[in-house]
Amino acid sequence: MEFFDECPQSRKSHPLISRDSSLVASSRGQTLIVRESAGMTVHCTFKCNDEIQYIEWAPDSKFLLTANFERSLVEVWAVDDPEWTSRIDEAAAGLDAVRWAPDSRHILTTSEFQIRITVWSLINRHIHYLKFPKHGSQGLDFSRSGEYMAVLERHDFKDHIAVFLTDGWKIASHFPIDTVDAVDVKWSHDGRRLCVWDTSLVYGVCVYSLDGQLIGKFSAYQDALGIKLSFVILFLLFAAFGLYDLIYLFLISTCFETQTTSNLDSLPMLIVLSQPNGLLHHSYSQSALTISRCA
Repeated sequence: MEFFDECPQSRKSHPLISRDSSLVASSRGQTLIVRESAGMTVHCTFKCNDEIQYIEWAPDSKFLLTANFERSLVEVWAVDDPEWTSRIDEAAAGLDAVRWAPDSRHILTTSEFQIRITVWSLINRHIHYLKFPKHGSQGLDFSRSGEYMAVLERHDFKDHIAVFLTDGWKIASHFPIDTVDAVDVKWSHDGRRLCVWDTSLVYGVCVYSLDGQLIGKFSAYQDALGIKLSFVILFLLFAAFGLYDLIYLFLISTCFETQTTSNLDSLPMLIVLSQPNGLLHHSYSQSALTISRCA
């Protein structure tokens, strides 16, 4: 086993490996350092205008963004062209969150108090404004193909989902959802369904089609704390919940139709994790949960 020398870094941002695993980015104060993952030799360095508080690789691993939330400042760097740089200054709007779009040529910033999401183009410098997202770092997800983006909104004390086409950032659909106080939204693996889950005070998960039809609604129990960790669609048939009793439930469903035990035998094992009295253990489950299906 080979070990490399220690690389000093800032405590405010963790080292981040590029999507293609070839490079590692880290920061130290205002300096962004990009190293080769094989050997940890320095590939390039960049000098930012202020202390780096956040780093994110572009999906194509050709660009990096750094952010300083206190100054509402985002800077973009090209790892193969040290002379190229771009700067985004949200100024009075403030900066609550920043993320790459799947095409690696657009950046989305969310202003403080969730006034708007701004889409910045690195190609032609065009700007698009999407008003009133419900959350900053949550409540937004791209489909696996990158063709659509879903955003949680709240109007007149009611949760809504807005679906945008990423080609032009035009709205494709907009519909209310059956939640009390929605926390986050995720796409299914095939990009045909949207899953949204409620506040931790209410255990509720809803599945919608892109046109707003409620396909199914799931709740394991009533009058107890709900979902604590993220709800993730892992594959077409898999979904995972993290609850306050530290139990992970893996659902097996297709279009939210309950599966029989015989159908589970051909699928990968289901794992239920729990932590009673601080002792973590796991067990295998072959039981399907009952799901209420909407007509």
